[in-house]
Amino acid sequence: MKNTVYLEYFYRRDGGEALSSGRWADHADTHIDFSPRCVHIVDPTENRRHMTDGVIVNFVPKAGDTVWSVVARYQTGSTFGTIYGDYSIVGIYNDANKADDIRKAIENDYRCKTKEHGSFKPPHESPNYSGESWKGYFERLEGVEVDSLLVK
Repeated sequence: MKNTVYLEYFYRRDGGEALSSGRWADHADTHIDFSPRCVHIVDPTENRRHMTDGVIVNFVPKAGDTVWSVVARYQTGSTFGTIYGDYSIVGIYNDANKADDIRKAIENDYRCKTKEHGSFKPPHESPNYSGESWKGYFERLEGVEVDSLLVK
């Protein structure tokens, strides 16, 4: 059974300003601060304090439950600058062991097969997974975070 929950998180982006003028200007490094806060059963658009993203889950969430988010953090950029701390929400799970297994699978895959697209296959419990954002010419995996969150 698929349900949508809403991950509330704090997001701040600092840096990235042009260091010179012109079409091919270099840019200062950009740093992204991303911190999951909680999960909502109902979209809190009207009353939210932070950013939210809808996330599909394969369980029925209830207020007061604890769930675990899995977020891959990576650096990206271009010839003209680097972005540190970008993020990809891999999924939200109602089982801490499953979330940790997914974290380990991503980290192990990255260490063994860096830059080979499509090598990490998430379990069917990851319906939001849209690809390995942390693999590419300029991308590098910084880490995979598992956070316990309260369902509201």
